[in-house]
Formats: sequence, structure tokens, C-alpha cells
Amino acid sequence: MWTSKGRLVVDAERGSLHECRGRRWLGRPKTPSSARRVALPPFLVGLLRRHLEVHPFEFVFTTSNGTWLWRSTFDRRVLRPAIDGRRRPGVRAYAVCPGLTFHGLRHSHKTWLVAGGAPEIVQARRLGHHLPVRVVETYSHVAREVETRLLADLQRRWHKATRSQRPARPARQERAAASLRPPIPPSRARRQSAKPAVPIPVGTRDTSRDIREGTRNRAVGRVGPWSKAPQKHPTRDAQFSLETITRDHRAGTRKPLRPAPTA
Repeated sequence: MWTSKGRLVVDAERGSLHECRGRRWLGRPKTPSSARRVALPPFLVGLLRRHLEVHPFEFVFTTSNGTWLWRSTFDRRVLRPAIDGRRRPGVRAYAVCPGLTFHGLRHSHKTWLVAGGAPEIVQARRLGHHLPVRVVETYSHVAREVETRLLADLQRRWHKATRSQRPARPARQERAAASLRPPIPPSRARRQSAKPAVPIPVGTRDTSRDIREGTRNRAVGRVGPWSKAPQKHPTRDAQFSLETITRDHRAGTRKPLRPAPTA
């Protein structure tokens, strides 16, 4: 039950939703100490009031038709997409805290109470627990200033979380995933490494790669293909000293062409 004064009331008779064998009903909580009044911090009071302004049903958290939520349906359709994230056509939600369970929220609240210096009796009253010492539980009470200090600490944590922690952007997630990939093998990394640029003189051909491969092939005793072997090109003066094909044989020594055989 929700009150306008910012308190959550767990009724002793109808404060818990039970489900069993396809049936749901309101009944008593798990233990008598579970029936309690919990003061809410200001930020949570504001969120609940804005939710109730557009919520036409009697109960605070229901389905779109106003009916009670099944435990499995709430976990699959509401809790897990909000915590683990969801990606499907038209809908994309970033992960907030993957792996967190609904009961884990109670553990988080207990941790914040301990970190804020809340007394043990305050922790037991808010979580609905029994203290190991019955006398301390009976004669201890929560002062108003202690509760005010507790709510102020929760309010400070809310402002700090909403201002600093934000969902990671897709590019940041991709960079984080790239850092977890296995390293590139040394042989592949050597092939992918950038080669230093060598200036090519004007009017000449870049034969550095051919010379480099030819030197490596000679070192291992292997002859590369003719297309990769360094070629010697004639100079300008040597072109006039070349003889044509017709002067390869002396005059009168060329063999006559043999006629083609006839059938």
C-alpha cells in the first residue's frame, strides 16, 4: 500500500501476493515482521507520484490491462530486459547491471544501509528481519533524526548515480569487445604491419620489391618466377647496337621453307 506521505505500508493481512497452481491471491506476508512501514526517499516519492498520475488502476504495478503480474512474466518481460538489455527490430535497451536478480535489490539496499552507518535496528525494521537478540529488538526504536539521515544518504546516492553512470554507447561497447578478442598471430601481424614509404626518383621504376624478393630467394636457394625476378632493361645508347631478327643468320645460309604436305 502506498500513502501520500511517502511511506510504503505492508499490511499484515493482505500485504503479499501469493501464486500457486495457476491461482493468485492477496494474503499475509512471509513473517509477522514483514508487516511494516517503510519511509521512502524523496526521489522515489516523486517517481511514484508521476507514475500514479497516468495510472488508472487500483494497484501500483500491474499489466497493461490492470491485472496482477505473474512472477515469471514479470521476470521475463520487465526485469530481465531492463537489467540485461534487449536488442530487436525497433526496440533497443542498453544493459544496466547484467545478472542482477530481483532479490539482489534487497542485498543492494542492505549494503547501502551498512555503508551509510545505519544502526542494526534500522536495517531490521526496513528489511523486515528479526534481530538475534530479542531484548534489543523489543526495546530499540528508530529516532526521527536517524531516519532523516538515512533518507538523505539514499537521496545522495541517487543523484550521484544518475549524474555519473550512464549506459555505454554502442561504439564504446564495440571497443570493449575488441579489447577482449584474441591477439593477432605474429606472422599475420607482420604481414599487416605498415611498410615505410620509400621515395621513387622521377623517371624510374620502383624495383625495391623485386630486388628484395630476389635477394631472399637467392639466400634460401630458391629461384622465383620470371615475373618477379629483376629484369635488366637496355639503355638508350644500347638500342642502336641491337641487331634485328633478319640478321641472326648469314646471307645465303637460311634454310628454305618446307612446303606443306598434300593429301
